[in-house]
Amino acid sequence: MVEKIFRETLGLSDLPDFVDMDRNVSLVLSNTHFGEEYARALPPLVVPVGGMHCYLKKTDTPKSASALIINSLILLSGAACGLRQTALLIQHQHVKGENILFFWGITTYSHRISVWPLVEKLADLGHNVTFLSAHPPKALANPKVREVVPKSLKDFYKATFTDSDLLSLRYAGEVENLWYGIPHMAAGAYELLAKDQEFLDFYNNSKFDLVFVDSLYSEFAYGIAHKSKAQFAIFCTTAPYVWQYEALGMPLESSWLPDMQWHYPEDMNLLQRFLNTYRTIWWHLFRTGTYYPMVEKIFRETLGLSDLPDFVDMDRNVSLILSNTHFGEEYGRALPPLVVPVGGMHCYLEKVDTPKDLEIFMNNTGPNGFIYVSFGSAAELSKLPAQTRNAFFNAMESSKTKFLLKWSGEVPKEMPKNVFTVSWVPQQNVLSHPNIKGFITHGGLLGIQEAVCSAVPLIVMPIFAEQDFNANRVHNRRRGIKMEMTTLTQAELEQAISSLLTDPSYKKNMLRASKLFLDRPQKPLDLAVWWTEYVLRHGSVEEMKPLGIRQTWYQRRLIDVYITIFLLALLPLLGLTLLYRRFRNTSSPSKNNTNQEKKKN
Repeated sequence: MVEKIFRETLGLSDLPDFVDMDRNVSLVLSNTHFGEEYARALPPLVVPVGGMHCYLKKTDTPKSASALIINSLILLSGAACGLRQTALLIQHQHVKGENILFFWGITTYSHRISVWPLVEKLADLGHNVTFLSAHPPKALANPKVREVVPKSLKDFYKATFTDSDLLSLRYAGEVENLWYGIPHMAAGAYELLAKDQEFLDFYNNSKFDLVFVDSLYSEFAYGIAHKSKAQFAIFCTTAPYVWQYEALGMPLESSWLPDMQWHYPEDMNLLQRFLNTYRTIWWHLFRTGTYYPMVEKIFRETLGLSDLPDFVDMDRNVSLILSNTHFGEEYGRALPPLVVPVGGMHCYLEKVDTPKDLEIFMNNTGPNGFIYVSFGSAAELSKLPAQTRNAFFNAMESSKTKFLLKWSGEVPKEMPKNVFTVSWVPQQNVLSHPNIKGFITHGGLLGIQEAVCSAVPLIVMPIFAEQDFNANRVHNRRRGIKMEMTTLTQAELEQAISSLLTDPSYKKNMLRASKLFLDRPQKPLDLAVWWTEYVLRHGSVEEMKPLGIRQTWYQRRLIDVYITIFLLALLPLLGLTLLYRRFRNTSSPSKNNTNQEKKKN
């Protein structure tokens, strides 16, 4: 009707359909807030701004108003102003001296890097911060932060992850199956931890007000939080994992968001959407039926915490989730107020000094600049099969640009002359250097976010974890090129390097992503601190949680509703079937009588 008015009455013949225009909306401001309404899951496009009118400048009261009303209101307005000033004072006042634990279980060192800015900031604000993990602090050490590195956890991590060959898993096609083994590894690590005297001394003599839990199978910390009667929050080093949607009653987005584990394409077909949805149910049932009971048993039987609630119930009592994600780099996810995106906190870490020889190399790379090559701590280029390593060397040697290569161990004689090797790299310093032209990486999220901040195009060769998921996103948005390391040839790598250097669209797309990622009303670290102290001020705020947190997995998917619709649709068919049978039965005797009469004749 409305389109007709524009096309026929106003002569706007080229007007698109309003359905298509709906999809082109730039922003939605919504007069809502969880404190008054519901904890709705809103994508970044929809910004809750409830109560703007409450801050309008007050007008003068008409002189004709009753003196009685005026005198009565003076008292009330004075009280209201006092309450408002108190509220504003509380809002801007830092909570101090709280005991905060960060429990980083069996996670990799990169998980530590992603949260470390928050750890240090809370310590600087006067909180008593403890960080428990399997990793000694290395460069990331702060005298204000108490470090706890139980020997049992450190040894388990080294034997399970450090000494394992993730590249071999990639070549064997077993990377996706690694996801299924991590929960069992975690339970095994926590069994050892519960018998570690160093940990037991810490466990029995510590008390906390807030416990941060790494989202990748560090739920052992739930028991520590319960013993201390503390709140707990979750820190996701990526976007929320698929099982967290289920545990927290968040709206499922499995019909359009690919799962990190199997990293389907963005335009999934029916089978892929079916499997994408099925796995959310599988992970939920596995965690609640297998993994959680294993960890609960450790606390109840080994540590004697007999009053420990089921972890399924504790999931629902989470106070806050900070997630290392942002729509400028990832997807526009619909998140409830409980989940706060703080992607890229580590990008604002204070830069360290660049080694002099590295600075000289970067400054003197000439007009063709240099490409930085690093596969993080999880996979070393020196450990690649000879065929793949030679493909790298030959492709780099044939290029006009120079290369900065992170390399551990002795440098081989066949290393190309245009390659500068270092064993340690101040990565953000390198990525922000004006002469850098590209970054060849394994696709870890921290490195991708740092590249986005500095607008550096990528060549991504994923190895494990969610790196294929990250690489697909980079490739689809033409911020770089995804390649498969296990089948890599010299010609393919030469072509990718040439495209990165000569096709301006990669740099252009990265510049746009950088602007979106950095243009925020508040730095991600400040946002994380504000919400951390918000829950310290208010406790676990039920109003921040979706109502779906109280529902079962089948209710959230409306399976019971669809079954009801299906049954209701069957009723007419069932009725017609019964009528047909009844009619058939009533007509059968007359037919039988006719047949008998024919036989008599």
